[in-house]
Amino acid sequence: VFVRERDGGLATKWLYSTDLFAAETVQRMAENFAILLADATGRPNARIGSLEHRTEKERRGLESARLQHQQSKNTQLKSSRRKAIGLG
Repeated sequence: VFVRERDGGLATKWLYSTDLFAAETVQRMAENFAILLADATGRPNARIGSLEHRTEKERRGLESARLQHQQSKNTQLKSSRRKAIGLG
């Protein structure tokens, strides 16, 4: 990734091996990088781990996956059977 100042902002140029990456993958990385830079410049004192780098679509997908996982765990708990054990 090459970054330079241009017209009061930043311009990036992405060079990559087409044997290793699809154009769509590099486009997605460029979008994530732009989101990260925008958040970092808007919140210069933020911890790196708190900076946003995902698109809205990616955030919705991750939240959906998290909810599905939680629902699956809840279903497993509800369907488990209680078993008495002897203590002596």
